[in-house]
Amino acid sequence: MEQTNLRHLLFIMKKTVIARLLIVAVFIVLLVSSAAHSDEHGAAEMVGATPLILAAEAGETDTVKTLLDKGADIQAKDENGTTALMWAAENGHADTVRVLLDRKAGVDTTDTFGTTALMYAALNGHADVAKILLAAGADVHAKNKQGATALMYTVQNGYPDTVKVLLARGADPNEKAGNGTTAVMVAALKGHSDVVKVFLAAGANVQAKNNQGATALILASDQGQTETVKILLAHGADVHVKDNTGMTALMHATRKDHAVIVNLLKQAGAKE
Repeated sequence: MEQTNLRHLLFIMKKTVIARLLIVAVFIVLLVSSAAHSDEHGAAEMVGATPLILAAEAGETDTVKTLLDKGADIQAKDENGTTALMWAAENGHADTVRVLLDRKAGVDTTDTFGTTALMYAALNGHADVAKILLAAGADVHAKNKQGATALMYTVQNGYPDTVKVLLARGADPNEKAGNGTTAVMVAALKGHSDVVKVFLAAGANVQAKNNQGATALILASDQGQTETVKILLAHGADVHVKDNTGMTALMHATRKDHAVIVNLLKQAGAKE
C-alpha cells in the first residue's frame, strides 16, 4: 500500500469511535507482521513510516501506548528522518508528545534537515507543545542545517504566544539567521505586527541590519506592511538608514507606491 493511501485511510478512519479501534488493530497487525519477518523496520520500508509514526501523526495516543508496549522502536525515522515525536509535535498532539517523552523519545533528535521536534511545534504555533518539549529539556538554541532556530520557525507564520514561550525560556530576541536577518526583521517583512510588538518588548534591536544593510523598517516599508511600520516608528526606528544599495525606507515605499507608508515616513522626518 502506498504511504499516501495509508495516510488517507487513516484520516477517514479517525472519524468514528469504531474506527479508532480498527486503527489499533491495523497498527498492531502491521507491527507484529514486520517483526515476524525478522526485520523490525519492515513497515518503514513498505510505507516510509512505521505504525508508531503514523499513530503519533494522527494523535492516537492510546495506539501509541499499545505499540510501544509491543516493542515499537520509539526512535524509528521515516524517509525524511522524522520521528514519531516530531510528527506529534508538528500536529500539536500534546498528550501524544507527553507519552513519547515519558517513554524516553529523543527530545533533540533531528531529521534529515536538522529540524527538531521543538522547531516543528514552533513552525505551527503549538505553544502548549513547545512548553512540554522545553520542560523535557529541548534546546531552545538548537539550529537546523540552515542555521535557523525554533524562534525563526515560529516567526515565519506569526505566532506571538509561541514566540513568548521561546523567549521566556531563553531564546535570543536579537538572534540572526545566516544572512544576518533577525527574527524581528522576518516578522516585519511578513507584517506580523503582534509578533513585532512581542520582540520589541523583549528588547529586540529595532536598528539592526541584515547582510544587505536592510533594517526591519526598510523591509516592512518595501512590503507595504503599514501597521508594522507604525509600530517600528513608534519604537524609534531610524528613517534615515540606507541599505547596501543606498536606498532608505522611504525610497523603497515610494518605488512600490505604498502611499500611506510614504506619508508615515515623511511625518517621521524622512526626506526624499
